[in-house]
Amino acid sequence: MRTLLATGLVLLAAGVLSAQPAGRWLFGSTGRGTARWTEDTAGLTYRGGAPFGWAVLQAVSLTDGFVQARFKPISGREDQAGGVVWRWRDADNYYVARANALENNVVTYKVVGGRRTAIAPAGTPAGTYGIETKVAAGAWHTLRVEFPGARGRGDLRRRSPLHRARRDPP
Repeated sequence: MRTLLATGLVLLAAGVLSAQPAGRWLFGSTGRGTARWTEDTAGLTYRGGAPFGWAVLQAVSLTDGFVQARFKPISGREDQAGGVVWRWRDADNYYVARANALENNVVTYKVVGGRRTAIAPAGTPAGTYGIETKVAAGAWHTLRVEFPGARGRGDLRRRSPLHRARRDPP
């Protein structure tokens, strides 16, 4: 998986990437593999190495607010995706929403103890896997998740709600 993530939030932040001092990003992966990231003035680039790579700003802590990422899926056999992380506790406990060009969907997951579980989108039956929507490879997309109070709401291009999640940390 190789995904270019630039300008905005990358998996947990509130602000513009170019406004963040170098070295504030924490890179890693959940599960097997070692995530390979590069950072330059254009943003972050994920170069694979792990199925579930992430980048978070270490000094940012939000209880209520939003996270947003602008990303461009470029290549990958397993996934061509970009996403956002919120309610981060550590590498094995957080929420993540990701838009995948290979599956043409947006899915929200709760990660607890390193185990990922999909959360059904708001207004759908339990067990529904994400929202089907066009996520074009080679095109820029914006994914935003708002988490005011006890609920969360996410949009890809501000179109459709992704999920509703409890306020509890994972």
